[in-house]
Amino acid sequence: MYVDFEIVQSIAKTNGLLDFVPIFDPEEPEVLEIDSVLIVDTDPIVETITPSPVTLNPLPLELMYAQLDSNGSYPVIISASLTTEQKGQLIDVI
Repeated sequence: MYVDFEIVQSIAKTNGLLDFVPIFDPEEPEVLEIDSVLIVDTDPIVETITPSPVTLNPLPLELMYAQLDSNGSYPVIISASLTTEQKGQLIDVI
């Protein structure tokens, strides 16, 4: 029979640690006294990220820029051969 001594040692260490864990007795609940209460603001912090201005380089004729937002702050490069409908669908997916 093969015995993995590393596992046996690991189990022994775990059992040794469990000896120090207090056992919960439901008939004798522990009463904790609270000295103070910390109130945390639950409203999420909302930051507005303003993208830096982008300099667009010239592209080959088969490529073009499309804007992901109405401000033109997020340009992406797409194929120039797409139809208007295809461009709209692609931007909606991106």
